[in-house]
Amino acid sequence: MKNKKLFSVISTVMLLVLLTLMACDDGGGGGGTSDLNLPVIIGTITGTITLTDVPSPKPKSVSISVSGFDNVTYDYWSSYDSRINITGSGTLSNISWSIPIYEDDDFFPSTGNFSLWIELTNNNSFSIDIPTTKTISSVNANVGSLGTVSLKTITLSGTINVTCNGQVVPYVEIMASASSTSAYGYTTLTSPVANASWSITMPALSSSTQVNFSVYGMSSSGTTLFFVYNTSSVNAYNTNVSGITLNLGNKTSP
Repeated sequence: MKNKKLFSVISTVMLLVLLTLMACDDGGGGGGTSDLNLPVIIGTITGTITLTDVPSPKPKSVSISVSGFDNVTYDYWSSYDSRINITGSGTLSNISWSIPIYEDDDFFPSTGNFSLWIELTNNNSFSIDIPTTKTISSVNANVGSLGTVSLKTITLSGTINVTCNGQVVPYVEIMASASSTSAYGYTTLTSPVANASWSITMPALSSSTQVNFSVYGMSSSGTTLFFVYNTSSVNAYNTNVSGITLNLGNKTSP
């Protein structure tokens, strides 16, 4: 089964690119139009959810997505992220949500797996899989309540040392992923110097769990310079962990 959140992020980026291109002039000098068409909405899946431990200040955004999988044919489909209106912090009960289903989502009736994508005001982001699944019989299904989901988080922090071809790396993305779970979070640093500080917010864990760190290096144009998978790990549970050192040294790139 595919990584739902990765697919959702890619789908969202693709949609943003399309929107940008649609807004651009066609080069003919004012009033031009594009022959690109946005994906066609064929339905809307709706329901409610209760969120607890919503941080203060409230998140920059909370989005929900859904995917389906066929255990016989191994076919799958996945929606774009859809934002939920967050009005405050603490406990927010019975929040209504809706997820547009597009023609290119390749929807078919199935059990729906839902997830949340949370962006915080400190530019940290993390994902939470919603335990409740729902049978989705049509593209206009109202699935009712997804139950209660906690947004309680922990913060992992430390320092990093990394260069590429002896130079400062323009962008360094650090991802923390908990073993045997779908919980993860990430942060991006701009031109980090030696012993640069970093912190990642991610969902609190239900028990002591190994959290692995992977690091991407990117150029100023967004080209991948290097990727180091599971460069380090710590055990985390439901409290913050500090003093994590990521020593990657000098990486090479063509």
